[in-house]
Amino acid sequence: MKKLLSILLAAAMAFSLAACGDSGTGGGKLPSAQSGGNGSALSTDFQQHMKTADWFQLGPMCETETGWYFQYNYLLYYIDKKSVKTTVLCGKPDCKHADPTCNAWVNTSSLNYSDGKVFFDNSDNDNGASGLMTLFSMNTDGTSRKDVQALQQQKQHEWKPCEAIIHRGVVYFNYAGAVYMAPLGSDVSKATKLFGEVKNTEDGVANTGDGIYWKFSAEGDKIYFMGNITQSDRTQKDTLFCYDTNTKEFKQVWQIPDAAEVGKWETTGVSLIRTGTNPRGWYIKDGSLYFYLSGNDLWRNDLNGGKNECVAAVSKRIPESGFAIFNDDNIFIINDYPDHLESLFDRDKTKADTIFMYDYDGNLLKELSLKDLGKHLKSVSNIQMLWASDGKLFLFVYGNTKVSDVEANAQEATNKERLAYIDLETGELSLLDWTGYYG
Repeated sequence: MKKLLSILLAAAMAFSLAACGDSGTGGGKLPSAQSGGNGSALSTDFQQHMKTADWFQLGPMCETETGWYFQYNYLLYYIDKKSVKTTVLCGKPDCKHADPTCNAWVNTSSLNYSDGKVFFDNSDNDNGASGLMTLFSMNTDGTSRKDVQALQQQKQHEWKPCEAIIHRGVVYFNYAGAVYMAPLGSDVSKATKLFGEVKNTEDGVANTGDGIYWKFSAEGDKIYFMGNITQSDRTQKDTLFCYDTNTKEFKQVWQIPDAAEVGKWETTGVSLIRTGTNPRGWYIKDGSLYFYLSGNDLWRNDLNGGKNECVAAVSKRIPESGFAIFNDDNIFIINDYPDHLESLFDRDKTKADTIFMYDYDGNLLKELSLKDLGKHLKSVSNIQMLWASDGKLFLFVYGNTKVSDVEANAQEATNKERLAYIDLETGELSLLDWTGYYG
């Protein structure tokens, strides 16, 4: 894609898929419908930098050459890179974007961009409970939705965790705890099961994998799977497996270190991929695992039997609870302990209103201030980092908006969710033209 075109979207779509939301204020152009990628890594490889924690209100995300896509309350949105304007991905005239008749209506656990198409998974009966989980594709403007392939062989009568990634023409997915791979567009009966159970032979305990919440990543010829695995002593530990697409070898390459190795608090039960525990954030770069232990430090493991090495002593700056996101160049870490938000509008407090930007050698490159949120909001209850791309760091912000007397007389404008971004060159913070609601 070399430029954006103004287009009229088709008035109807072949499919409508499930869940709810607001359209936002819009203002951006929808991307043009084009087929075929440009052969870049962006269009062929899984986008590690667009994966994020599972507890975000904002749904899955992906990037194309011209913009970013995200799901919120069952609607797909598009952010144009050039204008940084947000548009609900629907071109139907007078559509209220409030039910499955909307072209942007989806219920998905993953978004992928591959060969010029956007892919998402969804049950074929739209309720995610008893239908077949299916992979769909669509043009970048939301048109021409197509059924690509089923991601399970038979219908289930209960919900099972499911996620799919696409990497170099192959879809990797999990269902009911098992991990599969299959050529993109192939029949699910031809899928290869890479992982089905974990056996702990010491006392006969067997973990069948049912209920394991797997998170995927990929780099080059290697696919990575992170799961919170039950051990023989019935404790749970984050464990990373690797599948080599050349050698066809599948093996465990890492497990979360014990407290004695990282020098701070007990790591048993801690998960890099789950809600409600200390740690958050991991990334594969140049064959090494980088992981951030909340309230601890930033660590690295070369995944070749090496020891875990401290990259940056983040706990000196964020001693209690933090969260990290990554891209290929930088690591961003924020203090997400609830009390830190008091400092956003208190000039006497420092550092708690700061995002720390590191390189992969552990050098602190910048301290990105969040104080400019005070220009737009009267209070903030939560801030979540989303992704960093194209010189911008995107944020999901819970806060009460500043309202005029006219607005206040009509309706109190509280409990609004906003999107913001920080220009990584200038440090300037701006709000996007998008608003959600919670509470």
